[in-house]
Amino acid sequence: MVSEIDNIELRVATKEDAKNAQAEIDFILNNNGDETVTGLRDELQQCMTDNAGAFRTGESLEIAIAKVKELHKRFKNIRIKDKSKLFNTELQEAIEFGHMLDYSAFIVESAIARKESRGAHYREDFESRDDENFLKHTMAYMDDKGDIRLDYMAVKLGKHELKPRTY
Repeated sequence: MVSEIDNIELRVATKEDAKNAQAEIDFILNNNGDETVTGLRDELQQCMTDNAGAFRTGESLEIAIAKVKELHKRFKNIRIKDKSKLFNTELQEAIEFGHMLDYSAFIVESAIARKESRGAHYREDFESRDDENFLKHTMAYMDDKGDIRLDYMAVKLGKHELKPRTY
């Protein structure tokens, strides 16, 4: 609820956080590979649209996670033309794309784990909502190796009654 926002405890940023951010910037500025952010982003967008959109299957999600992992490896071989440190929109775009790859992995791994259809996400191989097993929020955590761990948090039901979707 909005009233709870004042009670949110934020983690204090550390010098290690600053070092990690600077290392990310230095990597992008100094890397001289042969991949472009634009090319990789186009592949990611097409893959997510084709395989992890509103209509999906376990098979399509497995295709998506394989592609995301491939793109993540290829991202290590990027090159940006603008090596400046001021007002560098190409650098900003590269940083954002690296994060987009992580978010895509979170989305797909979470969707693979949910053997159900819920909300706007329809699993053609699991057509019904499964409140017994999946009426919960999914939280995803990535370690330093890029491996994702899922955890769950209970849903607090409000005034709306859960009902099957019928069209």
